[in-house]
Amino acid sequence: MLAAARRLLTQRSLAVPSAGRHQAALAALCMCVLLLSACGTAPIRSQDVRSPALARIDKAFAQTVAAAHKDPHAEWHSGWTGNMWVNFWGNNNLGLCYQWQRLVYDGVIDTVHQVGWQATGIVINKGTPHEHHAVLVYDPHRIGEKALLTAARTRPVFVLDAWRRGQADIYRLADWTAMPFWKKVPAQLQSLKR
Repeated sequence: MLAAARRLLTQRSLAVPSAGRHQAALAALCMCVLLLSACGTAPIRSQDVRSPALARIDKAFAQTVAAAHKDPHAEWHSGWTGNMWVNFWGNNNLGLCYQWQRLVYDGVIDTVHQVGWQATGIVINKGTPHEHHAVLVYDPHRIGEKALLTAARTRPVFVLDAWRRGQADIYRLADWTAMPFWKKVPAQLQSLKR
């Protein structure tokens, strides 16, 4: 991928005056970042959710995301391009990861409690330019809060992350923390209670 960007930049450098080389370099770099951000672990498909409790949470999550996209007062964006859109044009544009986190938490918390599970925030790379927020849901009868971040992949600990694709994506915690976030700071729990 980087070799392709380097070739593109070299080809552009031959054809572009020196003032335009910086723009070509920036465009090639942005293309690489966008392509790399699309890589990663696939979310759990709704039809593969076997836990009745998680299935109910998944339904509430999907309804929350669908309602956000239909909201006539706000335009929700996702991913890195969504971040650029929100940061440059603002107004009623939403979609930064912490905005998705709050929306998702508020949309699923009643269902989470109804099924006997718990929810909290999770943040990775806190304090860095790649800081990323999402919602963590888990079955407190099968795993304690202190063991969440070190839970085996088979434990009932899941991340609800609508930011990456603007969809109701559920990941196993171990898969979510292994995704390419340019991880510099390990994941931490984050209180979302008001």
